[in-house]
Parts: sequence; structure tokens; C-alpha cells
Amino acid sequence: MVTNAIEKAQRKVEGRNFDIRKQLLEFDDVANEQRKVIYHMRNSLLAAENIGDTIADFREEVLNSLVSQHIPPQSLPEQWNVAGLEAALNTDFAVKMPIQQWLDEDDNLHEDSLREKIMAQLLVAYNEKEDQASAEALRSFEKQILLRVVDD
Repeated sequence: MVTNAIEKAQRKVEGRNFDIRKQLLEFDDVANEQRKVIYHMRNSLLAAENIGDTIADFREEVLNSLVSQHIPPQSLPEQWNVAGLEAALNTDFAVKMPIQQWLDEDDNLHEDSLREKIMAQLLVAYNEKEDQASAEALRSFEKQILLRVVDD
């Protein structure tokens, strides 16, 4: 009777330990997959000669996120947080844009056209920075920043 109880308890403990090891292996598989993705991204960045498309994609993603945060979809202009958007653009892109002035001057400016106008101004500012430094130096700087982001 005592032997049966011990065997039963031992089977329960072994079953529990098996489940723990199984779950740990699943977590390890997920971590390994994430590691593979990160190394692939890093190796792609290192091998790339021109990461302009990647930078442009990031620029567009950040802009879309900022506009969505400050201008709710299908909202009235009175509901827009224009000052917040101006501040966010200045913080994230180091560019001051007179969005309120644009809205005051153009009654037909809506969310999509405003987004396009902001993107055009961001490209102008980017090209000006590219003119100030050499294109090669800017590309090298961008690559270093992206590698730091991936590594962190």
C-alpha cells in the first residue's frame, strides 16, 4: 500500500516534470525563432548597400502612427490634436511644421491630403539634410542607427 502510494506520487511528479520540460522546450523554440529573425534582419542590413527603402518605410510608418494618434479616422477637424501632432513631428523628425497654419489657409485640407503634405515636407527636410552631409555619410549613419536598434 505504501509502495503503491509512493509509485503513484512518483508518476505524478515525473508527469509534472515532463510537462515543465515540454513547456520549456516550446519557449526555447520561440526564443530561437526570434533569434533567427533578428540575425536575419541584422545580416540583411550589413549586406545591404542602400537602405533607403527601409528608411522610407520607417518614415512612413512613424508618420502614419503619429497622424493616427492625433487625428482620429473620420473625425472632424475640431477633434484633431494639431498642437500635439506638431510637437510629435518636431520630437520624432526634428522638423517644425505649421500644420495649424496650413489648415487655416486651406479649408479643403483633410486627413489624407494633410498626411501627404506632411510626408512631402519630411522628404524636403530629409533631402536638405542629405545636401548638408554627403549622401554616403548619411547612409552610413542610417545603417549604424538601424544596427543599434536591431542589436538593442
